[in-house]
Amino acid sequence: MEKPPLQSNSARISCPGVWVLGTGGPALQTALPEDCLEIVFCQEGRLQIVLPGGRAAQVGAKGVLLVGCWQGSGFAHAPSGPSAAAENAYLLLAVDRRRVADLPLPAPLDWDAIDNLLDERGGCAALERDGWTAALFQVLARLPAGEQADYCAFKALELLYLLSHRGLTASAASWPAYYDGHQIQVTRQVHDYMLSHLEEHLTIPDLSSRFHVSPTLLKSCFRQLYGCPLHACLRQQRLRRGAELLRTTSLPIAEIAAQVGYGSVSQFGAAFRQEFGVSPSGYRKQPEQ
Repeated sequence: MEKPPLQSNSARISCPGVWVLGTGGPALQTALPEDCLEIVFCQEGRLQIVLPGGRAAQVGAKGVLLVGCWQGSGFAHAPSGPSAAAENAYLLLAVDRRRVADLPLPAPLDWDAIDNLLDERGGCAALERDGWTAALFQVLARLPAGEQADYCAFKALELLYLLSHRGLTASAASWPAYYDGHQIQVTRQVHDYMLSHLEEHLTIPDLSSRFHVSPTLLKSCFRQLYGCPLHACLRQQRLRRGAELLRTTSLPIAEIAAQVGYGSVSQFGAAFRQEFGVSPSGYRKQPEQ
């Protein structure tokens, strides 16, 4: 049996030379052989990869990140964002160049071209907001969760083929700004406070004052940690909590609106329809999925 490039019971082979290392959830540590590279498909939230030497590359929702060989060094993967712990929030794959060399591709992969592309971009390359990734994630969203990793395995081979034969290009990965441990801890405290006080009128100035941090730093650090603006995260969590209460309780819609921080049923209804494409009452009538 082929040995996985990661000491984990969750690692599995998807197609020859391509391993699925992780599919969302908590932080993950990998240690790949020298002849492997990683490809991350990030569906939701944001994934940060800490490279040897302490540098951190990141990719946001609907983005793909390639990480080159670092001579077997370990990578630490830290997901963040409102949905980062969800099933398949990100799909982490490893490609073994020796094994894929035997696959019947239309033309051999040009590993020199791929290595040069990664070297020119500091070891990491990203694809975000382009036609190839847009089409990929549209299809991925329609597939059952159990089939998504295998789909990404085949798309990983397609991606390498396109990159090696100049059919596609990739930009340098995003290298996040530095925040010290205290700033990160405070920002996480703000995030947790928001989630436990959804019914309150929360503003950035009020949160900054409560946690003794500047509004500018709070907004920038929050975006880096969670992959979205603070106000967008708050709105999303309020509406998801509202949807949960609609599904699981018989509370009046007005009471649910108040519990998730909306001042009126009309405000809650407009925001809910924008997020879910249906009114709160219509959502409640839908059969459970």
